[in-house]
Amino acid sequence: AGVIYMKNNPKYKEIVQKVKNADARGLYEKIILEKDKLAFTSKAKIKDYKVDYESIRNMGEKIFARLIINNNEKANIEILMSDDAQQVEEVGHSEEVDKILESNEE
Repeated sequence: AGVIYMKNNPKYKEIVQKVKNADARGLYEKIILEKDKLAFTSKAKIKDYKVDYESIRNMGEKIFARLIINNNEKANIEILMSDDAQQVEEVGHSEEVDKILESNEE
């Protein structure tokens, strides 16, 4: 029931909006490009990503969210965003992301 409450919570809608805005400004892409310089190109290992909206939550003064890589739920990057949505930092990523980056498939 906690999740339903969250979804109807105006504060939750506000943080989702911040996550969307950061997405629009390409802040997550910078993190991904640090991992894969060719990200989003035809030669990329990381072709695309999407925000896992189910993962968004407040953590103190920051906002936590997860990025799903290449549409693979197991490949994700966890990020923390400042409350003003100006700064985004990676706090961790799954092993699956390393596997994608290490693979030599074209």
